[in-house]
Amino acid sequence: MEIPGQGRRPDQYELSMRIVFYSLIGLMVCFIILLFTSCTPEEDLLYYEYLEPEPDYKAFVTIDGTKNYNQVIYLDTLSEFTRTRVYAESSDMEENKKYNGESNIRAVFSTDKYWNYSDGNFNSYPVYYVYPFSIRLIPPAARYEYQPSTLALFTQQNIGPIPKSAIINEEKIKIYMDVSFDGDYHVKDSILIELRPK
Repeated sequence: MEIPGQGRRPDQYELSMRIVFYSLIGLMVCFIILLFTSCTPEEDLLYYEYLEPEPDYKAFVTIDGTKNYNQVIYLDTLSEFTRTRVYAESSDMEENKKYNGESNIRAVFSTDKYWNYSDGNFNSYPVYYVYPFSIRLIPPAARYEYQPSTLALFTQQNIGPIPKSAIINEEKIKIYMDVSFDGDYHVKDSILIELRPK
């Protein structure tokens, strides 16, 4: 037996079906609009490539301004240890990427070559020819010993201490360089230095 006021009337079923039908039509229209207005992945790549062209930064490490991989350096053997320098040259950044007119270009030099130091306190302590410190590249000026030969900026890195025995034995040292242009782009280079006595 049915109690009055319970259950659904036939017009309520009809109203519910209309709501569901129009909701589905609305969802389909939204899906079609989204389908025709969104970019394809290829279009997204073209858009970003247009905004961010690949920079043409250059850098190299050298002793004398040349871009040769193999370089020879002549050093004194008068004292037990000596030092020398390598230089790096790099292109400058665009003006709109500089900070108050200054480029944020830094070089890090490193090597896997070392010699063992021993005395009364240390026994076979490894001494690397270069320790990896970040060094800023700067424009040339008259007060600097080195003037860039090809590119706009330069820096220098000390190598040493170099023991006299390494020079006499004409050892070879490979120096690696990583130049960072504002941390976004890197240029890597290396050089093989042959030590020779004067």
